[in-house]
Formats: sequence, C-alpha cells, structure tokens
Amino acid sequence: MTKMQVGTTSYIYPDDIIPNVRKLVNFVDDIELVLFEGNDYSNLPSSDDIKTLRNISYDTGISYTVHLPIDLDICSRDGEFRMFSLKRMIEIMRLTSLLDPRGYIIHLPRREIESEEMWVLRTVRSLSDIFIEFGNEGVLIENLSYPIKHILPIIEEFDFKLCLDISHTLNCSDDWKGIFDSNFGRINVIHFYGPKKDGDGHTGLQNAERKFVKSVVDRVMSSNFSGLLTLEVFGTEDFFESKRILEEEIFAWEKGFSSQVE
Repeated sequence: MTKMQVGTTSYIYPDDIIPNVRKLVNFVDDIELVLFEGNDYSNLPSSDDIKTLRNISYDTGISYTVHLPIDLDICSRDGEFRMFSLKRMIEIMRLTSLLDPRGYIIHLPRREIESEEMWVLRTVRSLSDIFIEFGNEGVLIENLSYPIKHILPIIEEFDFKLCLDISHTLNCSDDWKGIFDSNFGRINVIHFYGPKKDGDGHTGLQNAERKFVKSVVDRVMSSNFSGLLTLEVFGTEDFFESKRILEEEIFAWEKGFSSQVE
C-alpha cells in the first residue's frame, strides 16, 4: 500500500518561518512555506534563510512546498500590476528553487472580470512565461472558491498539476469527490482543514463534522493516493487537533482495510 504523506504550514507557532520549520520537522513530512508580500510587509526568505532551510531539509528529510504570495495577481486586468506580479512570482520561484520544493502553488484570482475570454487570455499569457522557465512538473494550480471548470482547461493545456483544496470546492458547491476521481493523476497536493469560524479563515478539523473528515480520509486512502495531504491550518491547537483526528481516521481506515484483506 502506497504511503500518503502529511504536511502543514509554516505558521503553526507565532514565529517566523525558520523557527516554525525547526519545531515541526518531527511532526510532518512536508512544510508549506506560506509566503506574503505587500506594499509594507514581506516574509520572503533571504538567501541566507534559503541556505538554512536547505540544510534543515538535508539533515532531517523534511520537504517543502512553496505557496506563492496571494497578494500577487497574474490574471489582473491592470496590466502593470499583472506584469509586476508575474515578474515577482518568477523571482520567488527562482529563489526558492534551491530548496528543491515538491512544487509551487499558484492562485488564479478572478477579480473584476470583463469577459471570460479576456480573463483566460491574460491567465494563459502569464502561465506561458512560467511554463517556459519552469516547465510543468513543479507547477500546482490551486482551485479557489469559484467553480473549477474555469481553470481545468488551462491546467490541462499546460499539463500542470492540481492542488485540490477541498474546502474551496465546498464553498462553490463543486463536487470534490468527482474532481478528485476525474483528476486523480494530476493531483499532487490536497489542502484539508475545517470550516470557517466567525470569518476567521481556516480552522482545525475539530470544527468539521467527523463524518466529513472520515469521508475524505476513506476516499483518499482507498484510492492509494501517494501525494501530500497538507493540513492548511494556522495555530498550534488547530494543527495538533487536526493531526490527532486525521491519524485516528487513517488508523480506523487501515484497520478496516486489514480486516477485509484477511
């Protein structure tokens, strides 16, 4: 049976990326480096930080997934901002490539769309530049809270990978099971977390219905998924509770599977 790996974000403890990585290496297989950049803030690692992260990976076996800044928009109607976003995204990908990441997670926002045709045209142009430099193996397009039908043709055109965010599919009434089944060979990373609570964003699995958690674990484990399931939470309680619940459900599935084989 192929082993699925489990990851989480670089912001579980109220500290910077490197201290988080040092504290998390014994709990997960992969850490999603959640990067931000705005007009007056940035958490982008320096060249020395990259060397430190690389050394930690060499010493411990931890892998990284790079989540590119959501503040950037390579689909924007604003041509100047779109080109700025594309340039910065490529620079960040070059910087973090020294970590040999599992992949780069990219958002394709749909803001102020004047027409579907123009949005697709802008998006394809931007992704073409990324494809030319980085190919398709390491590029993961994450579905957002709009129907996945808008991005699947683009993903297929470039033969990119899909980062399946299950909660995002629920937010727009997509069928996550159908998406998982029909795109199984393209999914390298799954984002899994609890529902929003009072508008605070991602929460732990302790806030989700247990039957829902079980349905996800059963589907993923039954498929022999060998990729990465990332607990995309932020905070120690949400992480450790999510990890406990996930491990309980995986154990229950494995126990049931073993009894069927016997």
